[in-house]
Amino acid sequence: MTGAGDHRPSPGRSDGALPSEPVSENGEAPPRRGRLGGGRFGSFGRRPALALALAVPLLLALALVMQFDARANEPKKYDAGEIFRRSAGAVFYIRALNEEGGLKATGTGFVVGKDGTAATAYHVVKGAARVEAVFYDGTKVQAKVAAYDEKADAAALVLPSRKGGYAALPVRETSAGFGEKVFAIGYPMKEEAIITEGIVNNPAAEVNGRDRMLFSAQVASGMSGGPVIDEQGRVAGIISGSFRTIAGIHLGVGAEEMGAVLRKAQKAAAN
Repeated sequence: MTGAGDHRPSPGRSDGALPSEPVSENGEAPPRRGRLGGGRFGSFGRRPALALALAVPLLLALALVMQFDARANEPKKYDAGEIFRRSAGAVFYIRALNEEGGLKATGTGFVVGKDGTAATAYHVVKGAARVEAVFYDGTKVQAKVAAYDEKADAAALVLPSRKGGYAALPVRETSAGFGEKVFAIGYPMKEEAIITEGIVNNPAAEVNGRDRMLFSAQVASGMSGGPVIDEQGRVAGIISGSFRTIAGIHLGVGAEEMGAVLRKAQKAAAN
């Protein structure tokens, strides 16, 4: 028993002192809560920063890999110089001769198959008794008309077989689109090839009841029958002529019509 004047401090406090820290059963003070410097919340605060630091380089690496894959899958495109270098060996000068051996017409043709399958504009070889093909390296061979479509102005030629075959141009399976860059190769001068550059103005404009490819690559007399080539080096059509009513716009036979004549020639050869 204490006296009336005695004062006994309440548990957990000392006279004039702040409340003491709670003590666990083993006598140690538990970690303080709610501070970033320690305990569970301190670890939690550090983990997101560490995860972010590790994730950023991985995400950047993944983005670079995806970008590289996308570029690798893009079709390769070539400029005019490279197109000419890759294509000139398959393009030839045509001399269409009459019965007496005189020159009837000149133009251009190109090989589309290593076996000697070739194409040109039909008006270049129409009515010719003999067709002579002169290649860029000076090689001369006789060509035969295997099939043609006069309305489309497309003809398929067959060149004599030779050891090792011929340099050939790949052909597009579908028509070129509006605005696609294209190149025209032909022989406006005897045994001298040139290349010009332009775009597809319309892949299938109706002209005199037929669909015609319109393009702006410059064309001169003697280039008829030559290839219209896209940036990937594929034949997009055959040079047919010039649009008389629109300056600077020229006519071409589209890849699909050209393909139909080539298939017609292959079928005839198989029979």
